[in-house]
Amino acid sequence: MATSVLTAIAVIPPPALWPRLQAVRSVHDPAYGRWPPHLNLLFPFVAPSALSASTDTLKSALAPLSPFTVSLTGVGQFATRRGGYVYAKPSSASDAPFAALYAALAAAFPECTKGHRSAFQAHLTLGRAEETAAIDAAAADAVAGGGLAWPVEGVYVLRRTENEPYAFDDYVPFGGGRGALWDPFGLVGTTYTATAKAKARVTEPAMADWSAGVADWSAAPSTSVPRSAVQRGGRGGRGGRRGGSARSGGGSNSRSGRRSKAEELSEHHLVESSRYDSPF
Repeated sequence: MATSVLTAIAVIPPPALWPRLQAVRSVHDPAYGRWPPHLNLLFPFVAPSALSASTDTLKSALAPLSPFTVSLTGVGQFATRRGGYVYAKPSSASDAPFAALYAALAAAFPECTKGHRSAFQAHLTLGRAEETAAIDAAAADAVAGGGLAWPVEGVYVLRRTENEPYAFDDYVPFGGGRGALWDPFGLVGTTYTATAKAKARVTEPAMADWSAGVADWSAAPSTSVPRSAVQRGGRGGRGGRRGGSARSGGGSNSRSGRRSKAEELSEHHLVESSRYDSPF
């Protein structure tokens, strides 16, 4: 089965916790305009045309799992050829449940883990470490004082089209069942919209060796976007609402609707798989 950078499986924190994370991402994360705050599990995932066919497999893979609590309590860094990235790190209490979740998904969709060469580590990326002292201080402030904790009861299926931000296409809970009726945050059927102008420094990605599974982050939108955290009308899941997805900027070629070759080959979070297993 072919994989696609237009889809992903991720754990999403509740929108009520987004402001502290977005305050850092809006300044430091080039992908701020395209990705919501997230902890990716499988990326790339299956082709958009195969999402419906993958639902039963995904549901079966998650059926044996139980809810667990994740708490972002620390800050870490990982390196790529284009520099370091800073992320919010879950406490060790969620290591085992995250490992079990990833193992279940990897067994169900092995084609989506090709090139993963080290142990999976859950993380929520906050930005590039070009100005290490500044982002370290901002990231530490974001997680200081606690409160960034929530129960994980399932996963979100994300989908986008070309230069659009990701839409919350579906939600699949642990223990069986699926669809918007199970969605704890009411996100299915909405499209992510950044809450402020993305101020992160954006550079044109270098051509990547796609065949080796190595690519750098894509350039994020740098134009102004609506203020709402999410907007209705994204390409919703089977249990969500459907409608035309709204634009929130785009890549460097968003006005023409075309993407450069570098953008096509370089997608957010496909970092050096030989260095870090979580290519997202």
